[in-house]
Amino acid sequence: MQLYLFLLTLRKAANDHPIGNLEITSSLHGDPLLNSKRSFCSALIWDISLKKQSQMRYRILMRLAGCFTLFTQSSPLTAHSCMKFLVHGSIAYDLLLSYDGSFVDALDPKALDRLSVSYLMPRFKRHHGGTGANIAWNLRLLNQDPVLVGTVGSDGGHYLSLLQGRGIDTRFVQELKNHSTATAIIATDTAEHQITFFHPGADAHGKLPDLADERDDLKMAIISPRNPVLMLNAADQCRELKIPYLFDPGQQSHIFSKDEFRRAVSGSRGLVVNEYEWELALKKLDWDRKKVLDACGLLIITLGDKGMEISKNNEAATVPAAKPDKIINPTGAGDAARAGLLFGLASDWPLKQTGRLAAIMGSLLVEQEGTLLDSLERETIQEIAMENYGEELPF
Repeated sequence: MQLYLFLLTLRKAANDHPIGNLEITSSLHGDPLLNSKRSFCSALIWDISLKKQSQMRYRILMRLAGCFTLFTQSSPLTAHSCMKFLVHGSIAYDLLLSYDGSFVDALDPKALDRLSVSYLMPRFKRHHGGTGANIAWNLRLLNQDPVLVGTVGSDGGHYLSLLQGRGIDTRFVQELKNHSTATAIIATDTAEHQITFFHPGADAHGKLPDLADERDDLKMAIISPRNPVLMLNAADQCRELKIPYLFDPGQQSHIFSKDEFRRAVSGSRGLVVNEYEWELALKKLDWDRKKVLDACGLLIITLGDKGMEISKNNEAATVPAAKPDKIINPTGAGDAARAGLLFGLASDWPLKQTGRLAAIMGSLLVEQEGTLLDSLERETIQEIAMENYGEELPF
C-alpha cells in the first residue's frame, strides 16, 4: 500500500508538470525497505526511462524521493507537510574532548594577556558534524527535504554517502580533492562551557553554486556558520532569489564588518544566536534590540538550559528548556534546535510551539555523544512535550 501511494504521487507529479512522459518500473530487492523504519531508498531500485533528460525532471524526482520516507516511516507529519529547505553550512569532522572540572578555574582574569593553559581530557571521540550537515540531518529526522550547500575534501566521500543514505540532497556539496574536510576540535567541561578550534579545510576554497533553478521549490533557508565570505554571498543570493532565510552567524560575528553584518541581517527573515553570540552581535552591529527587530522582524536567542527567547515586533515568547533525561555532551544541540525552528516557522506555528519543538530537538542531542541522532519518532516528541509543557505540539 505504501509503495502504491508513492507511485500514485509520482504519477500525479508527472501529469502536473509539462516535462514529457515518465516511464517508470520498480524492482524490490528483498523486503527490507517495507519492514524497516529507517531504511531510505537503498533497497528500492527505480528504473526510470525519461524521453527527455532535464534538470526539471531531476528536481521533481529528488523531491519525491526526499518525501518517500513519509510513506515508509512512522512519521510525525502528513505527506503534504514535506517542505524543502536550503541549508548553508559547514560539513566537518568533530573531535570531541571532555574535561572533568571547569575551564574557568584555570584562568586568571588578571593574566589573560599572558594566557598559557593546558587541560587534561580523559575522554575523546571522533564524530561526523558541521553546522550545515547537522541541521540537514535533523530536518530529515522531521521528514523534511533539505538541500545541503557546503564543501568536503578528499576524505569526505564516506560522509557524503552517509548523508545521501539518509535522503539528504547533496547535489550542491563540492568535493575538493586537494584539500581535507573541515575539522572542529570541541572541548567541553562539566559546566557545559566549550572551547572550539575550527579548521575550515576545503570550505576555505569553496564556491557558491547557482541555485536559480531551485528557487520555486524552496520553502525557507538557513545560513549557518562556515566560510564567512560564502555566508555573506549566500545572504546576497537569497535576497536576490527572494528566498526567506534565517541568518545564524555563530561566533563568526566578529569577522564581519559592521556594514556586512547589517546587510546580512537586514535582508533576512530572522537572526538566530545563542546568549554569548548575541552580545557579540550587538557590539558588531552597533544596534540595540529594537533596531535588530526593525531590520529583520524576528530575533531568536537560545539560552542553553534556560530555554530560548523568540521575539517579533508585536509578539514575544519565552520558552523553557526541555529537560533531558541525562546530559552527555551539548555539542550539536543548537543545530538540532535550529532544525526545529525552521520547521515551526515554515509551518506557521505560533512562536511558543515553534520554540518548544526547537527545545525538544536540542534536549535529545545532549543525551548522547555526537551530533547525529539515529532516529526520531512523533511519539517521542509528543511525550517530551507533554512532560515539559503540558500539551502536545500541533503536528
